[in-house]
Amino acid sequence: MIARLQHGIGAAALVALLVIMQPVDVSAQTAFGIKWFGELRSPAPPRTLAIGGISAVAPWGREPVVPGQRNPALNAFSERVVYGFVWELGKLSGSYGGGEGTLWQNGPRVLGLVLPLGGGVAVSANLHSLTFNEFEVHTDSTMPDGSGKMYQNYIGTGGLSEGSFSLAWRLPSGAVALGISTDLLFGSIKHEWAVNFEPSGYVDTSDQLHRQHRGRRMTAGLQLQPFSSLRIGAAVSNRGELKVKHIYSTVGSESDTSEGKLRLGETMVVGAGLSLTDKWAVYFDYRRVGWDRAEWIEEPVSPSGSPVSVADIGLLTAESDIGFGFERRTPPVDQQLRFIDTLPLRVGVRLGTFYAPDISGGEVNKWYGTLGTAFNIGREGRTWADLTLQFGRYSTSGDAHEFFWRVQIGITGAERWFLPPQR
Repeated sequence: MIARLQHGIGAAALVALLVIMQPVDVSAQTAFGIKWFGELRSPAPPRTLAIGGISAVAPWGREPVVPGQRNPALNAFSERVVYGFVWELGKLSGSYGGGEGTLWQNGPRVLGLVLPLGGGVAVSANLHSLTFNEFEVHTDSTMPDGSGKMYQNYIGTGGLSEGSFSLAWRLPSGAVALGISTDLLFGSIKHEWAVNFEPSGYVDTSDQLHRQHRGRRMTAGLQLQPFSSLRIGAAVSNRGELKVKHIYSTVGSESDTSEGKLRLGETMVVGAGLSLTDKWAVYFDYRRVGWDRAEWIEEPVSPSGSPVSVADIGLLTAESDIGFGFERRTPPVDQQLRFIDTLPLRVGVRLGTFYAPDISGGEVNKWYGTLGTAFNIGREGRTWADLTLQFGRYSTSGDAHEFFWRVQIGITGAERWFLPPQR
């Protein structure tokens, strides 16, 4: 049996999908016998992704602020108006014992603006595409009695997005920075599946499931700089709530609509950065997402009062990982004697465990490595392009594994929009 995902833009089986949109468990929905547990989600913008997905502290360098950082306190370090846009191209391929698959991703990820108001105060607005999920799964198999072939099709479209609005403040010395943000989750996904039987020509009813989601959560952030060479940071998101609407329909029958409410798990990240010299810096952070705490406040039921099939969130565990990163910063312009001096160098690695089990109930381990740089594309170094390559693997104790890579490109500009009057 071979399963193939094609024409896909976005991510399958990422945090929001597995918990909020029901696990992308093909075996449970179409009897394909495989389960996607990998992801192509974006843990950070290109610069911080390149140093191991570090999100708790602001990197050193001439551009410490980029839109889309997960710690809202970091926006307080913006001296200019900062705006940015991020695009991703990636591929995930896997082997599951009972089948193989490929998922392509190509689309925008972040659109953001950071606006300093003076006095160490800044506000920001970001639109983050958590997933844009569009795929097709096709399988060919022999019927149990050997009388013919059975062709199965599984199609998905849609996605989930997040809009964030934050307020940040810091002391003039930069020793303390605080931030808070309101995060709005919204989006929908549509699934459709059907089975064709040959040689009879019988086609099983084409079922459709449309899920709509909207909710909110809050994130608070902190960064401390007790010494000029040391930064310590943390960010915490509360559990939040998400309203889930299921619309199920079968050809020839009326749709069945139900609604529920899901409480999410907390997210916590703590980390530190150390500037070793005027060029080199190292970073570390630890992240934990409490999916073991996710629970249905109101489990969706049909108009008749019967339960609706939803994700078995009782199988989920807390997801945790640890990241390390290194960065070689560029020297001042008057010291850039070679072309290589104009390019920063960023490398990182991240290790951890996934929050969902594999198809046999075993633990899923994950790791990824990163490599990145940046190019000045505007005058006076005020506009730059960050380029990051990420590659990684998900594996289990069985014969299921996935490998993925992605390239992330971010364009960031910094300008002074508000100037004092000239005398």
